[in-house]
Amino acid sequence: DALYVGNALSYRAMAYMDLARMFEFKRTGVAYLDEEAANRGIYGLTVPIVTENTTERESRDNPRAPFYKMYRFIMDDLNLAEACLSDAHAVSAKTDASIGVVYGLKARLWLDMGSRFERYVDDLNTMISHEADEDLNDYDKIGITTANECFARAAEYARKAINEGYSPLSESQWFDPSIGFNTPNNSWLWANIISTNDIAATTGEWQSFVSFQCVEANWGIAVYQDEINYAHGWMIDARLFDKIDEGDWRKTTWIDPEDAGASNAFITKYSRGTNLSYNEWRNYRSYVGIKYHPANGERNTSTIGNAVSIPLMRIEEMFLIEAEATAHTSGVGAGKQLLESFMNTYRMSAGESYTCKAADMEAFTDELFKQKRVEFWGEGIVYWDYRRLELPIERGYPGSNHARQYRFNSYPEHVAPWTNFYIPDRERDLNKGVILNPDPSQAIPLWEGGN
Repeated sequence: DALYVGNALSYRAMAYMDLARMFEFKRTGVAYLDEEAANRGIYGLTVPIVTENTTERESRDNPRAPFYKMYRFIMDDLNLAEACLSDAHAVSAKTDASIGVVYGLKARLWLDMGSRFERYVDDLNTMISHEADEDLNDYDKIGITTANECFARAAEYARKAINEGYSPLSESQWFDPSIGFNTPNNSWLWANIISTNDIAATTGEWQSFVSFQCVEANWGIAVYQDEINYAHGWMIDARLFDKIDEGDWRKTTWIDPEDAGASNAFITKYSRGTNLSYNEWRNYRSYVGIKYHPANGERNTSTIGNAVSIPLMRIEEMFLIEAEATAHTSGVGAGKQLLESFMNTYRMSAGESYTCKAADMEAFTDELFKQKRVEFWGEGIVYWDYRRLELPIERGYPGSNHARQYRFNSYPEHVAPWTNFYIPDRERDLNKGVILNPDPSQAIPLWEGGN
């Protein structure tokens, strides 16, 4: 059945896209790590490819695929998935891939390639030089010669996904304390759906998504329980919070330092988006987020409250991919216009307006990335952007709200060392063809400045 095949191909494409982007070693700016990677010859290598045709003997000597092969492999799966799901415009459950999901995955992949080839022309030339390789004949050719062609296709597929009829979350949906960010809706293309019968809901209540993300649940890590609790909850980065436009209604997703503990602020700004009472809410510190909720707002029974759905892809990502990619192909002005349209149509309070003040590509990329960090806080999306754009992660600065023992700052124009995932030693023990990444542990010194 074409639908089953299309789903299998979509999931495999997503898995390999994520694996390749996690494990390919990117330069960190830490000399000994980067030199060790060069000496091992692992630059440009992703992960071993294992398919339904891979034998056990082959898997025991299966080297990491070079990026140009991995791109071909993933795109081939997506091309086949697109053919299989061409009529799947609506699905009965958001765990199933639709044609919109395939478009979204293609938009992600083309954007990744565009950023890479724009920054590293040698990688583009390598990709082109291997297009005719005989051992890659089983995969469709990528068929591009410039980075801009990749950006153009990223914008094209993002728009195709948007045109499937999805729409961004409204303000009321965003702040709904019963079903906000725990139930599929018109914004979600794809989701992980946990039922009350799943192990993730029935056992390990302290290891659940809700335990870590939902301050309202009366179990787990984020909950406040007087002297026996952690009383923190996940916080937004203080500098990022300060950069959110005052007219952006998303800002009340997090507790403003000026509002922390204030009853009037709770009543007028925060109560609509939480199941907490004021006496509970006032225990939480500045910057704590109330974005996520237990299933149906259930706060006391973990086997019910843990049965949440988690978005894998939201249409808002496609709007922002389209804006970024268009800025590369049609100029910063065109990208700004799309970003402003998204913000003013979907994210600004009545009577407020948003203007992107960026004058060049670097400033525009920074602004778009800021909006992405706000939009997808806690969803795992921007991890890929940090690596794709080689942006520094900065946790140590005056006024930082990061725990002191985690205030590490990575280096500009490089990826943070800890975002280069380490291939387990067990893989090397069972697969003699694999070469491991350098161990990034403690590669960056702790920021020792004061608040």
